Amino acid sequence: MVNSPDKQSNTDIPQSSPSRKPIAIIIFGILLILGALYQVQGLNLDAYRLFFQPLPEQLIISRYFISIAMLVLGFITGIGVMFRKNIFRKSAIFIGCFILYTYVIELPLLVFKNISQYVDQQVVAILSTTPNITEAQASWSLWSVIVVSFAVEIIFSICLIFVFTRPKIKGQFK
Repeated sequence: MVNSPDKQSNTDIPQSSPSRKPIAIIIFGILLILGALYQVQGLNLDAYRLFFQPLPEQLIISRYFISIAMLVLGFITGIGVMFRKNIFRKSAIFIGCFILYTYVIELPLLVFKNISQYVDQQVVAILSTTPNITEAQASWSLWSVIVVSFAVEIIFSICLIFVFTRPKIKGQFK
């Protein structure tokens, strides 16, 4: 039987090859790894004490270790999604949900009121080491970094959840 030119056989239709990774999987895998490595540098128990200061010390320390565990999970998940293991796809979705929970629910209730105190402390430290910068410049710079960081985390989390719940991406995992 001869195929007519207007009818294509199934072999002519490009199929998503299981050996080809969608670029989104690679990008998010790399971002999870790099994000975990970058954020682990900024972990500071004293800053956690300041941010979560109305909480009991044991709860602050627990929250600190949860953050460390989430960074380790993010690093491992970044590697796992590049190997297309379904457990790590689900882990990526969990990480996105956890970040949204902490940034949208937990942080406003506990941390936002303490950030201004943290910024004030950092401004004093900056002014003592960099005399040619004004207090307003130091404060504005720190607030800009904080706002942009929060926005990036929220956008990243939404994209992470969106990408790893797409049927095409789900089909790439075993």
